[in-house]
Amino acid sequence: MPMKSAVLCIGALLSILTITYSGASADPNALPPQPGSQPTDPTKARGDMAAQFNGRITARLSVPDGGGDIYVAGEFSAYRGKPVLPIIRIRPDGSLNDTFRPAEGVFKRIAAMAPADDGSGDVYVADYAAEPARHAGWRFRSTVRRLHADGTPDERFVVATFTHDDIYVPDARFVPVVTGLAPAGDGTGRLYAAGRFGVVRLNRDGSRDAAFRYGTSACHVVPAKDGTGHVYVTSNERIAASGRHASQRILRLKNDGSRDPRFSAGTGVAPAWDIFALVPVEDGTGDLFVGGSFANYGDPNPRGRHAVRLLARINADGSLDRTSPSPPIDERQGAVTALAKADDGSGDWLVTQNQTTIRYRVEGARVSEAADVAATLSSSTSRHAPSGAAD
Repeated sequence: MPMKSAVLCIGALLSILTITYSGASADPNALPPQPGSQPTDPTKARGDMAAQFNGRITARLSVPDGGGDIYVAGEFSAYRGKPVLPIIRIRPDGSLNDTFRPAEGVFKRIAAMAPADDGSGDVYVADYAAEPARHAGWRFRSTVRRLHADGTPDERFVVATFTHDDIYVPDARFVPVVTGLAPAGDGTGRLYAAGRFGVVRLNRDGSRDAAFRYGTSACHVVPAKDGTGHVYVTSNERIAASGRHASQRILRLKNDGSRDPRFSAGTGVAPAWDIFALVPVEDGTGDLFVGGSFANYGDPNPRGRHAVRLLARINADGSLDRTSPSPPIDERQGAVTALAKADDGSGDWLVTQNQTTIRYRVEGARVSEAADVAATLSSSTSRHAPSGAAD
């Protein structure tokens, strides 16, 4: 639903956003239906696991111990008909791994996850909830916590809290304050968090790194895989009709949060603000895959705009790369909502278009569809890869 008015005030760790819409407000703390209210099929493979939850999946992450388990998080309260917390650990056969047991009542719904890059096996989790604002509407709150492999909190990490106020949103559950997490990638355990407040870099203990500052609302954040320590972010955030968070523009930020002038993506994608996935290629080129629902990329003028649908490979300078291999996209499947490299060393890519995930093999300049696999969701996907219809 279009935004009629907005007032944005950026603070260090506080963002206050006022938005006015027409219509009636929804309860942001409304939980999904309880187990038994939605049929589930326990015989389904993990690759089809979206149908086994009673709510949206917003994040998936491989457990970094080589065992093939994955973390799944989102807005659900049941898996295969069994009550669960909104973040669980699943084995390759689809069964729950109960060695990961976060405390009950800590999380209501999860917006994003990211692995700690310091070899600890820990995971960062951003949740969100809401409470009535002082004057009207809702105060939304996101917290970032660090969990050990057994689900217990890391007591050395001070919980980071971010808030903003909304008068009304079409579905308040779709408004996490923190919308993206990414490890710094330097082995220190530092973390980038993106959202309504911009992008901040958190130290290993949860304190804010004052050496990095970017104060414009952002949606995604991913590290550049070229040894520079830079990060890519998407800006001009909006909430799509399906509830996914989308963006139009891509920026490259230096270690201090300033823009890298050598990177230019023009005005981003068109005709809509529909970037849903931002993933480094990880082949040493510094290239970036951009997925979403769009038909053009580049500058608004005819010479600078390039026709490319749903998935684009971008060079480290922001230009469109049409020669390097990319996964093929079936436009009939709709928007690219998630993209991840398979974590089995095959070099394959897992592409999610709405609720369908397909595994593709990239061999040199030749791209072919790989054989169907049961556990196509076994690799971590980009932030905001919930199940749902196309916009």
